[in-house]
Amino acid sequence: MKKILLLAATAAILIAGCGNRSSAEPTESILWKITGNGLSTPSYLLGTHHFAPVSVLDEYPAYTEALASAEIVIGEVDMETMNAAQALMMESAMLPEGTTYHDLLTEEQYARLDELLTGMFGAGLAQFGNFKPAMILNMYTALSYSRANPSFNIMMHVPIDSYIQNLGRESGKEIAGFETFEEQISLLMDFEPLPVQAELLLCSLENDEDSVEKFIEMDNLYKEGNLQGMYDMSFDNDDEPCRMSDEFELAINKLRNDKWMAQIPGIISEKPAFIAVGALHLAGEEGLINQLREAGFTVVPIR
Repeated sequence: MKKILLLAATAAILIAGCGNRSSAEPTESILWKITGNGLSTPSYLLGTHHFAPVSVLDEYPAYTEALASAEIVIGEVDMETMNAAQALMMESAMLPEGTTYHDLLTEEQYARLDELLTGMFGAGLAQFGNFKPAMILNMYTALSYSRANPSFNIMMHVPIDSYIQNLGRESGKEIAGFETFEEQISLLMDFEPLPVQAELLLCSLENDEDSVEKFIEMDNLYKEGNLQGMYDMSFDNDDEPCRMSDEFELAINKLRNDKWMAQIPGIISEKPAFIAVGALHLAGEEGLINQLREAGFTVVPIR
């Protein structure tokens, strides 16, 4: 789903059945083992989904031993820093002083966005108009996911990323992030010009009818460990009516992968690591799995 929330996610931005099972080695998984290229001990990659329940990991029991063997747990960010940066999050989510949605949209578009927001949230631009479009799109994505998964409660939800890092902390492991929370927020809230954000928000709300189906499909792909299917649906989907710009897609995915890959070989050569980042960062030609293989490592799926 090529919408800003998918960043988050990332990202966004995925779950359902447990995938093919047989006596043979798995070919699809959200959990991957890294060996070879001089490593004395293996390291591991876990593709996360920020909305998925922790219970998804029950289908991947190998993660417990993999996590136990690691000396360092690495995520996109150290999730503890997010709690300390809520004020920054809110500040970054607000429109610049003096800017309104009248500056970002035509009067017809403004009226339509106000109508759609009111229908979905019971509140329109009079209530949401101080927020950047990217922030409202995050709210809309959470709402859409809850419609696809009625048991989802964003106030009670513990992301897999946080869960893994908390387990690492409890067992005394080093916790690190590839980037800072400030860097993530800046990318999500400020990379795209505000008028582009506003048009993407309007497009997303106008195409709301298929959002639930898309979330269900992505959830199924995630639970199956079908990373390539998730990637294709997110970054190679010609039927997506609300496409992010090529520049934003590059920034949110490939450039971050490249930055992380500049760090990973050195880290895993020094100590075994458990790396848990958004699942979309693992797949594709520019994904971490392929880049690690090109760097000489052996990367295989495990469950």
